[in-house]
Order: sequence, then structure tokens, then C-alpha cells
Amino acid sequence: MPSPAEMSEVVRRADEAFNRRDLGAFRAVAAPGIEIHDLPDMPTQRGFRGPEALERFFEDNWGTWETVWGDVERILEAGPDRVLVLAKHAGRTRGGPEIAQARGVLVTFAPNGKINEIRFFADPGEALAAAGLNEHNTA
Repeated sequence: MPSPAEMSEVVRRADEAFNRRDLGAFRAVAAPGIEIHDLPDMPTQRGFRGPEALERFFEDNWGTWETVWGDVERILEAGPDRVLVLAKHAGRTRGGPEIAQARGVLVTFAPNGKINEIRFFADPGEALAAAGLNEHNTA
């Protein structure tokens, strides 16, 4: 399994690729069977799996949002194969206001060091609980 430092670096590369709208760079850090579980209140599909689904996830996000970006604030070790990312995500829907929200993102890795699963949480506290962590782990 990758080390926590290696997982953190992959997460930062994935975040940068998303912000640049660089699907190829994101695919380079994703396992072939990647699963993405988006927020329940998203107006588009919430569950995605595999390379084609990864493409749909990005198209849905970039099609819904005029601008969208994420800013990694903190990465916490959450187990031998996962990290919890505390981040701020923001965007402007087409013709709408800018929305910014703190999020938690649980990222699981395959043994080859590629991202195997991404699970978004609207509430960082829920993400901490899902990762088996609590607010004391963020200090």
C-alpha cells in the first residue's frame, strides 16, 4: 500500500487536475475501477464507476457548474489504505450565485497507489465519523 505521504500527494494531484479540468491527469491517478459517490443533493447522477463513469462525473460537474473548484485544506490518515480530505469546494451554477461549502472527502487507495474510491460528504463531521475519526484528530 502507498504511504500516507504518497496518498496525500496523489490526492493533491487529483485536486489540481480537477481544478484544471484535466481529465487525462485525473485518470492517471485513478484505478481502472474507480468508484465516485457524489453528494446526495447533486442535481445529476450520484454514483459512478470505472473510466467511462469517471468521464461522466466530470462532464456532469462541468456541465452543471459555470465554475467549480476544490481547495484541499487538510489530509488526515484514516487507515492503511485511505485518507480523509477536509476541503472547501466552491462553484457558480450556470446563471446562479457562487456557493462555497466545507466538505469531507474519504479517498481509498488500491495497492498500486491509485485512487480506488472517492466518497463526498457535505458535512465534515459526517466524513470524520465515516473515516473512524473525530474532531480531536484534526487538531
